[in-house]
Amino acid sequence: MATNWVASVRQSKKLTIFPTSNASTWRSTLDLAIFRFNDLSGKLSLGVTYEISTTPPSTTSLSGAQVQFSTANGPFSFTGMGVPGGGNLPGNASRAVTHKIFGNGLIEKAFIFVPLNMSHSFLRLCVVVHELIHAAGLDSDDHSRMTAADSDVFCAVVQPSGTGVEAGSRVMPPIWMTFRTADKIKPLWP
Repeated sequence: MATNWVASVRQSKKLTIFPTSNASTWRSTLDLAIFRFNDLSGKLSLGVTYEISTTPPSTTSLSGAQVQFSTANGPFSFTGMGVPGGGNLPGNASRAVTHKIFGNGLIEKAFIFVPLNMSHSFLRLCVVVHELIHAAGLDSDDHSRMTAADSDVFCAVVQPSGTGVEAGSRVMPPIWMTFRTADKIKPLWP
């Protein structure tokens, strides 16, 4: 179920994202994904954009970046708002994960983990845009359907197809976001 960010973040209409030092091999992909997400946001009136931060998220307060971007090669951990968390993402996975920290039912911090060794460049880009959508407030039950009319970058499964990717019945590039996905994001960023 889609979830709002805390009011101070919603009002700014911006999410700041801090790339950790272990994500240096993904930095150009992250920069391009932010550009693509922000472009889609402008075209579809999503109401939120991303910007790189040089300040990591505080582990105990709302200060610092709202989102952290890191790589994983197996078990990983994080702490946000004093709450520890973790998981496991193999370094050769074809997907990524986003964990959110909640307070009073609202998102306070988000942590994106991408696999260390993903090599397909367009899949990397689509995976990061997908996770930026999660960090903006959508959850797994908000994923796009894998039908011709509804498949987009927010499908649960996005896989390589030549130099592009296949998401349901749609082959990309370009990165595609349906109105259905956009209409789930917009209410979170009025």
